[in-house]
Amino acid sequence: MLALSVNNIVTEVILGDQTTLDDSAALQVAHEALQQAVVDAQAALDADPENEELQTALADATKAAVGANYVDAFAAYVVCPDGTGIGWTDNGDGTYTAPAPPAAPALTVQGLSKACAAHLDDTARTLGYDDMLTALSYVGDANTAWDAEAVALRDWRSLAWATEQTIVGEIADQTRAMYTDLADFINDLPAFAPPA
Repeated sequence: MLALSVNNIVTEVILGDQTTLDDSAALQVAHEALQQAVVDAQAALDADPENEELQTALADATKAAVGANYVDAFAAYVVCPDGTGIGWTDNGDGTYTAPAPPAAPALTVQGLSKACAAHLDDTARTLGYDDMLTALSYVGDANTAWDAEAVALRDWRSLAWATEQTIVGEIADQTRAMYTDLADFINDLPAFAPPA
């Protein structure tokens, strides 16, 4: 019965018609009903912790309550009649404005270090190894071709990390600007030269 009650509230709030969602009094009642549904579901689950239906009811009520609490934060956003989607702003004149694309996160020194490590591993993978560490385990191998490749990767790894440290130092000293694109950073690292 509790699960059905929660599902009815969720349907009413989340899938309700636009008139219901525009009515702040109805929305407040729905918010309160969802909060009470969470309390009721938790109390019922405390009394019967193995009941899977109650576990589902609590999860549904919690998700719906969290979602409903954010309705006010997204009040300026609408689902456009032409189906363009959530996030578009109603300009009030029958036109809609698309949301701004999210800004790319700024690169950091830690991000450059992670990119260098990933580039090293990716290069080793292109040669058939699991990662750089696996490739380096072949240094000194009886198979001279594997040994030569592992030595070349080891030497290149050292050169790549030395270059990364020089770049990071220049960024710290402000003699070099922080990269805006990781591809540019990777291009500034030395290229791997396989053994002849």
